[in-house]
Amino acid sequence: MASQLQYELEGIDKLRSGTLLLIVVPLLLLAASIVIGIGAFLATRPAAGAVVSVNGATRYVVHMGPAPLPLAASLGAAIGVAAIAAVLLVVSFLALGRLSVGFKALEAAGKGGWAGVAGVWLIIAAVIVALVGAATFMFGGFIAVDLSFIIAVVGFILIGVGLFEVGSYYNDALLEAGGILTAIPLVITSFIGLIISYVGLGEVERRLREAAPKA
Repeated sequence: MASQLQYELEGIDKLRSGTLLLIVVPLLLLAASIVIGIGAFLATRPAAGAVVSVNGATRYVVHMGPAPLPLAASLGAAIGVAAIAAVLLVVSFLALGRLSVGFKALEAAGKGGWAGVAGVWLIIAAVIVALVGAATFMFGGFIAVDLSFIIAVVGFILIGVGLFEVGSYYNDALLEAGGILTAIPLVITSFIGLIISYVGLGEVERRLREAAPKA
């Protein structure tokens, strides 16, 4: 009995940490968007002008070419975006890995999770298809990019279903609500759903630890 309980605890713990990492992903995307926006603004800003006098009239001449500061800012923004993209990729795969382990553990314990496992694999497939599409974008790869988006949406819906399923097995209304919101294919609802699911998983974990035999 204790072994079964520990197995469930491991699954819930992995799900909770994976969900937390998924919450971080859109925040990293937001940070990347801000960096890109700042870089684009500085890159297109007019260079320093000069005041000149022509036939007694004062004119302000603006040189529209790139100035050293905007150029440096653009380079810095590009490096920043590349760094965030690398971190984003690592965090995403860590999140998917933890979710996969968690759902599999709970599925083996008879506590649901099959939909979540399928969802994780679909998202991994979507990432691979997207990378192939991006590499061949000029040769029709945009079709693969569009397809990857559809696959990812279905995968995320299944992850939401998996969270709802786990919540149902543990009779946790908060986790059920989080799973439903996560399954809705809108960024804001999925983001809120992940936060609610994280809290719900914490409640399930707390109850399981209380039920675990004391050493």
